[in-house]
Amino acid sequence: MEQRGQELRRAIDRIRRDRVRWRCPAGLRSEVVAYVHERRKGGAMLADVAREFGVSESSLGRWVSAERGEDTGQARLREVKVVEPASGRGVTLVTPRGYRIEGLDVESAARLLQAL
Repeated sequence: MEQRGQELRRAIDRIRRDRVRWRCPAGLRSEVVAYVHERRKGGAMLADVAREFGVSESSLGRWVSAERGEDTGQARLREVKVVEPASGRGVTLVTPRGYRIEGLDVESAARLLQAL
């Protein structure tokens, strides 16, 4: 790991010291993401960089996605329109994560969506 990476690792270690759950400050997170981009241009895998910093690959991936303004998978409100299907086979709900629920009537589908 080059000097800049070592400096960032020490900064992360100072924040994490004696904590089970920790949150990386936005400024440091931005520096880490910039470093990730440099390393990726050089052919490094995200998993390798995550291991260098002692953070999970999924956390590092979320930081990179957030910097790009991408969806990080966190819950947010979405507009939903419930209509009676023409086929008469019932309503089919498909969640953003791919779960599929078939055969509901409109009232049941509406109650399910309200519960979620």
